[in-house]
Amino acid sequence: MLSKAKMVARQFLEETYDCKCDVIENRKVQNENKSTSFKDVKIIENEPCKISYERISIINTTDNSATTPLSIKMFISPDVSIKTGSKIIVSDKNNVKTKYKSSGYPAKYDTHQEIMLELLEGRS
Repeated sequence: MLSKAKMVARQFLEETYDCKCDVIENRKVQNENKSTSFKDVKIIENEPCKISYERISIINTTDNSATTPLSIKMFISPDVSIKTGSKIIVSDKNNVKTKYKSSGYPAKYDTHQEIMLELLEGRS
């Protein structure tokens, strides 16, 4: 059971969630002919979340060049389970959809979880 302070903190964080996401896993399914194959299955739909973007400067020590890749992090309820490698489709408040794949193990906290994402495709 969460303490009252953690419950308030969780509620505050969840009020900042301005996107919704669908989570798709590639699961083994049995076909009608009893053979098995893998199929994309939507396991979570319209789950509130928030996406955070950050530019990280990386200096190449060989030639002193700098690159600034984009780090993408999703904040979501700690109650949902998202496996590494799942496809995640995020719809922003304007219903613009962006497809990602989760690239790391989720960092779970009492109030939220953070999942690093990798862009799968462009916006649609």
